[in-house]
Amino acid sequence: MMEEQPYLLLQRYRRDRRNLLEFLFSSSLIKELRTPAGHVTSLRDLDFDNLSVDYILHSIKSGGVVDISEATKKYFDESSYPVMIQSQLGDSYFLLSDPDMSGSPPRRAPPPIDVNRTADNASYSSRQPDPLIVENIGASMDNFSPKYNATTCTPLSQVEDVNIPPLGLPCLNTACFHLLSPLIHTFRILEGLSDDDLQESAYEILLSSLVFSGIEVHTVEDRRKEKSSKFLSGLKTKREKINQQSQGRGRHSELVDTIRIQMQISEAMDACIRQRLTQLAGRRIWESIDIPKISLGLLNSVFKSDFLNEKSYIHWKSRQASILEELLYFSANLEAYERETIKSSLSKIRNSKEWDITMSPSERAEVLLPITQVELKLSSLSGKFSIQGETYCWTAGYHLNIRLYEKLLFGVFDVLDEGQFIEESNELLMLNKLTWCILGITQKMHNALYGWVLFQQYVGTNEAMLLEHALHELQKVLSGDHADQKEEQYMDSLACSRQYNGSEIKLGLVQAVFFSISSWCDDKLQDYHLHFSREPTNFSRVMNLMSAVGILTSGDSGDIKVRFAAV
Repeated sequence: MMEEQPYLLLQRYRRDRRNLLEFLFSSSLIKELRTPAGHVTSLRDLDFDNLSVDYILHSIKSGGVVDISEATKKYFDESSYPVMIQSQLGDSYFLLSDPDMSGSPPRRAPPPIDVNRTADNASYSSRQPDPLIVENIGASMDNFSPKYNATTCTPLSQVEDVNIPPLGLPCLNTACFHLLSPLIHTFRILEGLSDDDLQESAYEILLSSLVFSGIEVHTVEDRRKEKSSKFLSGLKTKREKINQQSQGRGRHSELVDTIRIQMQISEAMDACIRQRLTQLAGRRIWESIDIPKISLGLLNSVFKSDFLNEKSYIHWKSRQASILEELLYFSANLEAYERETIKSSLSKIRNSKEWDITMSPSERAEVLLPITQVELKLSSLSGKFSIQGETYCWTAGYHLNIRLYEKLLFGVFDVLDEGQFIEESNELLMLNKLTWCILGITQKMHNALYGWVLFQQYVGTNEAMLLEHALHELQKVLSGDHADQKEEQYMDSLACSRQYNGSEIKLGLVQAVFFSISSWCDDKLQDYHLHFSREPTNFSRVMNLMSAVGILTSGDSGDIKVRFAAV
């Protein structure tokens, strides 16, 4: 019976509408009836279901001349727009869209609009909202989302921006926290990989990718000595001309210096790491490099005396040990005895008295040998998806690789003006591409992660230009020009965990990027009176971004899908 009710209501509506039109046409209110075929001999010749009632009523008020062709055209024009209600303000209507997908109305009253109104509307618009109505709306919206309260309207300048939803990457096992106070729930990092550690490691990986690719990266001090030598010579010899021809390599060094400053790496530590990496590359001991090899090579060749102070060295050494622990100790492909061996070796590395004072270089090499053997075992494992250049570390360490690549991408923003790019941003992105084989980055992954980084920077700076760049990168992802089936399967395997409708869901990397951006956009658009009152032009930008990333919905079988809309 309930299923027949909408059909019965429709029949009743059509019957009442037809009765109204028959009454109008049979009355003396219509003075003239115009049709393309000539005269109408009977009301039965008219198709009442395709005539605009509003047009006929307007024609009667305007003199009684009714054009059937115009009435039919008006009917079809009106059917493509929401049905309006003839209220006093004329601003109420029925939506044609699905109300379940339209979301909630704004959570607060719109800002006042200073416009001239007629005398009839002035008294109506000057009325204050009924406090009871506002309270009821606020109560209903509180049930929708406890984060907001519609009864209070906070000025924009006092509102803190909603935190950016995370990607949901697996947590770093070495990011250890300690609860300082059970009452206030404050935490302190004891050991493990901090945000600064990730930035420093990302810089070392970039340096390694350059050096092992055969690109010379001289330190600032080396270039100063070279310039001084040229100045003293005073003559342009053939040797100097050859040096001038190698300006490309000098340009790489300048770019790396820019990146070092952007990533806030000390000049002393940079000089030490560049020198050691150059020595490792010259020995050609590895056919290919990965993150554990870089850490092992540096631990075997860097000493406390290479640093200006002991504190910096201990921090650097602890970071290398944490990297090895993250990628090797927690690997699922190790036997129990191998894991215990790594644990014992890392403990000796972290022990400053034992590692830096007691042990000789040969003894330190013996400590590193078991870790090296485990690394060789894991690096010899083939990739899962047979992508060119793929290694075991691509999938086993993706939760660390993606975080490191994000740090490199953030380097394109000026540290003195975070809403702007540095002049060398395009060249920096080209250098970052050298790290793809180490970090397991593909073209489509780069576009998605770069769009994600640009979006985060926009949220932090409110620079509209960044949002447009983010949209451009995400549209590249949607175009699908750079991804094949194997690459799609690889990116889908990089699982991110999120909460959705009260339950935990697993998303692929690209889907997680789109979901996090969509969640932020939805939060802003739900309360657009607050977030776009001062900069309304950003409203259209966020709408375009929301259209690109789509909306995450549950499918019929309970699986999670991203529904896209055309931009």
